Amino acid sequence: IWGYTDGFGNEYALLCVHTGTSIINVTNPSSPVEIAFIPGPSSTWRDIKVHSTYAYVITEGTSAGRGLQIIDLSQVKNHQLKVY
Repeated sequence: IWGYTDGFGNEYALLCVHTGTSIINVTNPSSPVEIAFIPGPSSTWRDIKVHSTYAYVITEGTSAGRGLQIIDLSQVKNHQLKVY
């Protein structure tokens, strides 16, 4: 799990799960809302770190060539994410 705060002060939890990455708005911690799920290769191991407005997700699962995913979080408030 990793955190991200956008330029408007909204807080997000980025949660690595067996089949991808879940992005959850936790600005109101008593009412978290999953705003996106980015599928990835099935894996029991996945890690995530954020630098600037990009989340870097890595896994040893390489089906479909996706051992590394880069998620552009710059428009996360609008639920618009680009995945590279």
